[in-house]
Amino acid sequence: MKLSDMRGDKARLFSPSALSLDVTDPEYAEIIARFAFLEVTQFGELDKRDKVLTALASVIASNGREAYTMVLKGALKLGLKEEEIKELIYQSTAYVGLSNVLYFLRETNKELDKIDHDFSHTKRRTVDHEDRCRKGEEIQVAIFGEGMRGFSEQGDEDRRHINRWLSENCFGDYYSREGLSLKDRELITFSILLSLGCTPKQLKSHIQGNLNLGRTRKELIAAASECVPYVGYPKVLNALDAIDELTLEAKGAD
Repeated sequence: MKLSDMRGDKARLFSPSALSLDVTDPEYAEIIARFAFLEVTQFGELDKRDKVLTALASVIASNGREAYTMVLKGALKLGLKEEEIKELIYQSTAYVGLSNVLYFLRETNKELDKIDHDFSHTKRRTVDHEDRCRKGEEIQVAIFGEGMRGFSEQGDEDRRHINRWLSENCFGDYYSREGLSLKDRELITFSILLSLGCTPKQLKSHIQGNLNLGRTRKELIAAASECVPYVGYPKVLNALDAIDELTLEAKGAD
């Protein structure tokens, strides 16, 4: 029997993406639904809002286009605000690039339009062109410590511009914006770097940043666990090793 003949009344009850799996691959759909949206979401010391932020960031970083719409709908049902979702997407640009972010921004706008969202713009920027470097560097210091002071002027001359851009753009343009706290933003960055899987040095730095802002080892393990359905076990296991290295060694040193 063809897929079009099997749909029938179910088309009114399920989204097209869910329906296709329910009809064509029902056993797989059952495994995914039970594991990803029951077992994983019920695990760990992380509140529901943080779990959804983690999942959205993970899906964006892994370029999970179909999965994103599914997670986004769940985020909106949970009550995440437009500015929280949009700020997560904007910030992702610094880590995955504009070419990977535009799709998710457009899909978010489509979903918001379906629920008659008011697109009247509210300014969330807190810096201007002249002070974005200074304020970005202040945020770096707040997250990573005094060793970051003067970061924008450090490094070899031929690559110093990257340090300046990190202060100006990554932390000045994005982290300084209203809509998410620094603690939220560091959790999002941790989830993105874990899901990219190719940035061990940066991942460890932002694990430490999360710890500096008050995240616990258990919270970071819960966030990493939330990413398993979207990126698989190897990347998560690598992140858990990095968490162990920073938290268990620090405990041993005490």
